[in-house]
Amino acid sequence: MTRKRCGRLLFLTAALLLPAAFAWAAQKVEEKDRDGDGRRESKVYSENGKTVRIVADVDGDGKADLWEDYEPGGAVKTIARDRARHDGKPDYWVYLSSGRIYRRDYDRNFDGKPDLKSFEDNHRFLRKEYDDNFDGKFERTVKSPQRGETGIARTSAPK
Repeated sequence: MTRKRCGRLLFLTAALLLPAAFAWAAQKVEEKDRDGDGRRESKVYSENGKTVRIVADVDGDGKADLWEDYEPGGAVKTIARDRARHDGKPDYWVYLSSGRIYRRDYDRNFDGKPDLKSFEDNHRFLRKEYDDNFDGKFERTVKSPQRGETGIARTSAPK
């Protein structure tokens, strides 16, 4: 390899790695006692003085069961919870935009991946998508009833 080519490669490598190094250096992690019991059960991650993520042990079992991610403006954009198994892995997610919930995901078989998605607009149900065989593909969709519909499906079953 020529000296000129080696210098270019070194410059390119430095140009790619330095921004990541500075971003890492700008991130700060602070442990906090949220409930005043003397135990620091949450970690607050911040960059340039703004909170970007919170990880917390809300129920005091020593495992994280709450994850919150924030938009650059400070609004919450994602909330994940470990609600069922208390194994330190999320099984419920809430997605927000401008402070409003637009989607909720559920992990019904506790494999770490959502298999039920519920979409909403201003607390109004729009549709649900189901992955009933847990293969990562959502096969079934249930939509919100349209105006004038009851939401009750007609059947051909005898009365």
